[in-house]
Amino acid sequence: MTSSPVCIVGAGPAGLAGARALAERGIEYTHLERHTGVGGVWDIDNPGGRSTSRPT
Repeated sequence: MTSSPVCIVGAGPAGLAGARALAERGIEYTHLERHTGVGGVWDIDNPGGRSTSRPT
């Protein structure tokens, strides 16, 4: 069995869950995130201003 290269784009909730699932199965992957931190909508300091945790 051969496998294709795997790349996860984004380190938000779905990207982190996907990375964990791949890691648990021993599948190598590349993970890309444009911001300096992970968490996506969970990251209160997200420079994109899209955090649902940010007070209004």
